[in-house]
Amino acid sequence: MSTQLRSSTRYLLPTLLATVVVALLASRSVTCVPAGHVGVVMAFGKVKESTLGEGMRFKSPHLTVMPVSVQSRSYSVGFPANDANAAVSSDMQTVGFQVNIGWYVQPDQAWQLVRYVSQNEGSWTANVIDPAMRQGVKAVFSRRSLREIVQNREQVRVDIAAEIQSLVQERLNERHEGLGTAIQITQVTLDNVDYSNEFEQIIEATQREEQRARLAENELRRVEIEAQQQVVQAQAQRQAEIERARGEAEAHLIRIEAQVQGYLALRQAGFDLGSYRFMEVWDGELPGVLAGDDSLQVMLSRTENGTISTEEIGLILDTVREARTSLHDQYDAAPPADSAP
Repeated sequence: MSTQLRSSTRYLLPTLLATVVVALLASRSVTCVPAGHVGVVMAFGKVKESTLGEGMRFKSPHLTVMPVSVQSRSYSVGFPANDANAAVSSDMQTVGFQVNIGWYVQPDQAWQLVRYVSQNEGSWTANVIDPAMRQGVKAVFSRRSLREIVQNREQVRVDIAAEIQSLVQERLNERHEGLGTAIQITQVTLDNVDYSNEFEQIIEATQREEQRARLAENELRRVEIEAQQQVVQAQAQRQAEIERARGEAEAHLIRIEAQVQGYLALRQAGFDLGSYRFMEVWDGELPGVLAGDDSLQVMLSRTENGTISTEEIGLILDTVREARTSLHDQYDAAPPADSAP
């Protein structure tokens, strides 16, 4: 019995040991990368130039995997105006601030950050992002007066975002060429711009003066517009009077032309124009005393003595028409009313 127990024990121990070894190797051959992370692979502390995607992954037992978050993270830097680390504007005013940023790691460059910067992710913010934020804010503020910072805060925020991203890239490229894009700045907010109470009073007084100046400018513009409207109205009235006079002159010439055409037609028909003019003004009453039996007949008869010829009437008609043409040319060549002095 004891011999059989010793024999079983001799085979059981190696089997159990082999099982434990296999289990250990199997456990070290599988890794799980959390969601929102990539796995940076290292062999005996040396970083491999590749990463693993999220989920369960198989690997060699001698390799270790460091999960690196590629999700958006936040970081803030801020100081009050009375702090020694506060910024200074171009007009030598101390300015307090608080800047908040969002940032993330490029997944395909995570291994470079681990190799060339640090395996400690906290040092990425301490050695790269934090100094870039402080330097970026101070650089932007130093190029603007405090008044510009207060009044153009949105543009200042945009400038700070660009400056921080540039400084982050510069610091990363100092560690390794091409590493500058490994950290991306996604969002920057500028809060709690702080300055002295005395300067706040100066800004308020300046804003009141600017408001008064804008009101005065608007009043001046209103007066100018009203004056322009009066000028336009006067020009329109003058133009209307010119057109009315033109119309009256042309109507008078048209009447004369029609009358001359009528005379021409009568003359061509053989009527004496003198008798025709007598008939136009005759009231229909015969004279109370007649010089003779043939006096009325003589008054109404056709005669060639003392009458105007057809050619002369034609010349008169041509003269009237030339007068109308000259009237048109005169008004067409005249400058418009709005250009007159």
